[in-house]
This record gives sequence, structure tokens and C-alpha cells, in this order.
Amino acid sequence: WSLAVEGLCTLVFTFEFGARLAATPNKVLHSWRLLDLACLLPFPLELGTLAFSGPNGRDNVLSLIEALSMIRAVRILELSYFHHEVVMIGEALVDASDKLLIPGYLALNVWITTSALFMWLENYYKDERTGVANTMRSVPEAMYWCCIFLTGEWANVDFTYAGSRLCIFYVVFGIAMFSIPVGILVEAVQTTVQRAAVERKEMQMLMGWETQAKPGQLAAIVQHGSSEGPGGAPSQKS
Repeated sequence: WSLAVEGLCTLVFTFEFGARLAATPNKVLHSWRLLDLACLLPFPLELGTLAFSGPNGRDNVLSLIEALSMIRAVRILELSYFHHEVVMIGEALVDASDKLLIPGYLALNVWITTSALFMWLENYYKDERTGVANTMRSVPEAMYWCCIFLTGEWANVDFTYAGSRLCIFYVVFGIAMFSIPVGILVEAVQTTVQRAAVERKEMQMLMGWETQAKPGQLAAIVQHGSSEGPGGAPSQKS
């Protein structure tokens, strides 16, 4: 049943995707259209895997397809209800991009390096039987847990002795270093929100002044302003 429901939903969204492309052919390579295309891929990939893949590698491929299906959750940001927030976050990212390069690179290095260390330490000293080694069998698995540790949450606590020393490094240095790009992003978002609030207030004041002005008064003021040069001096026409 789940496969049939997914097929029906994919068919409906395929028609929607085609209608969007037909309505706006100049936006074929737009980021949202590419995201729509990525959201349509899991179902045909799953059908192809079930039809042509052998039983040995089928489970791994289906797991990757399920992970790819999670990208569909991002599509909710395209709704008009979230449009204003998405635009503001995009502007904040653009404003903070030049400041994020070096801190982001350092944070990425801390994340990847410590993930590899966690994986190696927990598997090398797995004789202590803490059980954490079973959740960190590869670097990507360790990166999943470490991205949680770097935010200050500890989903795993039963580390080996060597792993617990690395946890101390996380608490003292790692979280502080990882919070630098996060702080830059938060400040950029706050600045963007304040700028948008000022622009909205100025627009409301302008709209209120226009509704209170008498007919023809606005045109007269504009004409009077255009007939004066800098400093209020009359402009000379050539």
C-alpha cells in the first residue's frame, strides 16, 4: 500500500511539475524547480531497484533512496506562508557569506576530525563494552552523533575512557569554536529582521500619508520638488 500511495502522489506532483515548467519556461534551472525534480526521483529509483537489483545490495540501495526522500521536507519552504521568512534567511546568508568562510572552515575541520577520532577511539577500546562503538562504525555515523554533541546535547554518554577525554575537549573548545559561525548567522538574521521592520514601517507611513493627501496634492508637491535644484534653488532648464 505504501508503494501505491507514493506512486499516486508522485504522479500528481509530476503533473504539477510539468504545469509549472509550462507556465514559467524561463525558470527551468531555478533552484526550486531543481528541488522539485529531486523530489520526484525517489519513486522511479525505488521501482528500478526492486525490479533490477539483486537481493544482496537491495537493502543498502533502498536505504539511500529513503534518505533521498527526506529532501521532500524542504519543499514546504516554497509555500507562500513561509516565503517572507525564506527571503529574509536568504538575505542574511548572503550578508554573512564573507564572514563565514574562515569560521565555517574551522568548524568543519573540528567536526570531521573529531568524528574520525571518536570513531577510532570507541572502536579501538571497544573491549570496555560501552556500546558506543556500535553507533560509530564509520565516519559518517560518527559525524551524525558529533553534530549533536557540538550543539551541547549528549545523546550518548557511555564513552570509553579515551572517548570521555575527547568529550572534555568538546566541552572546553569544540562547542565554543563551532558556535562562532552560528553566532555570525544569528547576528545576520537579526540585522535582516530589523532592516525589514524599518522598511515595513517606512512603507506604512508612506501609504498612510498618500491616503490622507488630497487629490492632486501629491502631484503638485512632486512637480514643485522637481522644479527646484539642490538646496531649494530653482533649477535652470537648458
